Amino acid sequence: MEIVPELLSSAEADLENGAKDVETIAALLKKGMFGPGAFQTADCRKTFEELKSKGVEFVSEPKGQFYGVEAVFKDPFGNWFSLTQRKNY
Repeated sequence: MEIVPELLSSAEADLENGAKDVETIAALLKKGMFGPGAFQTADCRKTFEELKSKGVEFVSEPKGQFYGVEAVFKDPFGNWFSLTQRKNY
C-alpha cells in the first residue's frame, strides 16, 4: 500500500519546505521509525475487508473496543496503523 506520497503531496503548503517534509517522512517510514498513526472510518469492518482484498497486511481483525471498532494494519516497512470506527454515543 503506497499512501505516503499521495497524502503528503496533496498537503504541501510551501513547495520547497513541503518537498523536504515529504522526503523526511518517507525516509522515516522506510526505516520503520514513523510513530503510530490512526485512520478513522465510518465502517471499520467494511474498510477492513476492502483493504484486505487489496493486499494490506493486518495485524488484528476488527474488534470492539470501549471507544469503537478497531483493526490494526502495517505498511511494508513495519509501521503499524490503527483503523478506527468511533463509537456512537
